[in-house]
Amino acid sequence: MLEIRAIKIVANTINGIFSSEFEFDSGFNIIRGNNTSGKSTLLQSILYGLGMEELLDGKNEKTMQSTLKDSVEYPKGTLHKIIESHVILEIRNKETITIKRTVINQNKSSKLVEVFDGSLLIDKEENLEIKPMWLHDKGGASNVKFGFHAFLAEFLELKLPDVYYSKGDLKKLYIQTIFPSFIIEQKKGWADFLMTIPFYGTRNVKNRVIEYILNLDVFENEKEKIELNIEKSNLIDKWKYLRTDLFEVANRGGIDIDGLPTMPDVLTNLDYSYFTIYHENERLNLSNFLGKLNTRYEELTNEPISTTGERLGEINSLIRYNQNELDTLSLNFDLISRNIRLERDKSEIYRNQLLEVREELKENKDAKKIYSLGATIELAIPQEKCPTCNQKIKDSLLPQSSTHTPMHLDENIGYLQAQEKMIIAYLAGQEKGIKDKELEANNFYSRINTLRNEIRQMKKELIEDERMPSITKIEERIKLKSRIDFYSELIEALEIKLEAFRDLSKRWQRILRKEKKFSKNFFSPYDIQKLKKLEDNFKALVSKFGYRSKPLFNIKISKNKYLPIVEGDSIKYDIRFDSSASDMIRSIWSYTCSLYKVSRDLNGNHPNLLVFDEPAQQSMSNDSFNKFLLELETYKNAQVLLFASFNNSDEDFLNTTEGVVDFKLHKIGDKLLKPNRESEIN
Repeated sequence: MLEIRAIKIVANTINGIFSSEFEFDSGFNIIRGNNTSGKSTLLQSILYGLGMEELLDGKNEKTMQSTLKDSVEYPKGTLHKIIESHVILEIRNKETITIKRTVINQNKSSKLVEVFDGSLLIDKEENLEIKPMWLHDKGGASNVKFGFHAFLAEFLELKLPDVYYSKGDLKKLYIQTIFPSFIIEQKKGWADFLMTIPFYGTRNVKNRVIEYILNLDVFENEKEKIELNIEKSNLIDKWKYLRTDLFEVANRGGIDIDGLPTMPDVLTNLDYSYFTIYHENERLNLSNFLGKLNTRYEELTNEPISTTGERLGEINSLIRYNQNELDTLSLNFDLISRNIRLERDKSEIYRNQLLEVREELKENKDAKKIYSLGATIELAIPQEKCPTCNQKIKDSLLPQSSTHTPMHLDENIGYLQAQEKMIIAYLAGQEKGIKDKELEANNFYSRINTLRNEIRQMKKELIEDERMPSITKIEERIKLKSRIDFYSELIEALEIKLEAFRDLSKRWQRILRKEKKFSKNFFSPYDIQKLKKLEDNFKALVSKFGYRSKPLFNIKISKNKYLPIVEGDSIKYDIRFDSSASDMIRSIWSYTCSLYKVSRDLNGNHPNLLVFDEPAQQSMSNDSFNKFLLELETYKNAQVLLFASFNNSDEDFLNTTEGVVDFKLHKIGDKLLKPNRESEIN
């Protein structure tokens, strides 16, 4: 529990010391002060002492009122220049500590916090140990010894969870983010639920805060879900990188890869059937290709090496055969190269058509939007008139004399969208076809170079000594063996890549199973009970406080954001979009109180402190405000601090607090800070 026991505000001016001191009960406290009396300064000083001034949309002394930074006004019209000012705040959980923090001091930074180990204000203990700490600087939230926010979380026994931030790093939820769930300040706090949460890049920070306050089991599920999404994203990146790497390795041997998914998938049979190569005018899978090379090598090995003279006739026949094959391959290479150029030209035409279709689609959608606004704007085109001459026109580019009925905009859009899909599908097929042809052309080119070298070598052999062993036969063996070795090594490299794919595929399958589990059992039965109780409490309280904007049966608590929504026929939206200004205030009262009540009843993490600054916003009726105070009076296990002016009226105060008996009234006079001649605590 966080209990605010007492506060002392001190301003040392050129004309003496001005101060103010309050002691609060552990139950319901009403702090009453007229406008401009310093009521806001008192609340801000409490937040400042707690290091929570970020709820005021800033840090350090710049968030404080001028009465603690520049000059004290007392009496009205007389200013006293401030030399030094500070706040002393006494709080209790199981033990009591006193916090002193400078606002203005030439020798001390406002980032410095001095913590006294005991009661300095109420019990006036002496010789207390002082621990200097810092905040709003590196380590302030993690260094338990010197970081004030880390110390405060430990003192209050807040077991803040690890959460993910926008950069993907995992660290503790900042203590400052949970305070807007039970402290509502006046300037921004009444605009929306948990409006003043400071931004630290926490993902879905409101969700994390509510999950923590209610102590939902889903907190761990959410953490696992985020971790799973990160793992999923990393695996997708690894899959894409590995696939690119696999293609680079395969391309070294002219190997084509077909059927391997571009995104992670569960692959039940990942083998060499994905790899094919064009060999001797046919496409073979890698295993069959290597088998053919080995068979041919065995044949060559078993053949005796002939002399050049013995092979003269064979060599001449081979030269003629290879020359014919070279001519055929050259012709095929020219044809397929020309075909590739034609297909590329076609693709370029279709790409241009795709751009035109998309531009026309955009124009039609824009025109539809303009037409849909035609009832509210004065445009000639939506009225089917020429903007220049006011002649009647149709929403078509056909000749005006044509009796053909043009398509309406919706039909046009549908037709263009179908065209877009068709062109995209065609281009995808074209790219695949071009890629296959390029691979085939590369094989032709490789074979052409090989045949040219063989012909050149055989012609050279014809003029060699006829008694010498046939060089072409020897070279054929050597080249074939080298080729077998190359592809054997390549297959080993591909196998390593395939094994990595098999591992990624198994991991992907595990991720899909976990995702399926989350979709079914994201909330525990206890979570469902808590969210149901949050909804029931919220609906009961908004009804009690006089909410009228929507029927209660339309009001729910969102299972995605845990905030109030209006649910109608197939629509869901935030309750603030359909609530009057005063009903929105009632909603914030109800939601803030409901968080406390669910936490109290079902073992949550609420610190049992509720602070409301001017809750009677938007000309709230006295009757509604009275019911709100009667509700707060029942919170016997929590401390409540309510700051209000009651319209500067004693009558309004009496009417609003009618029936509310169990509270302590703290009344601020004309000015919060007054002259003090007594000795000060420095």
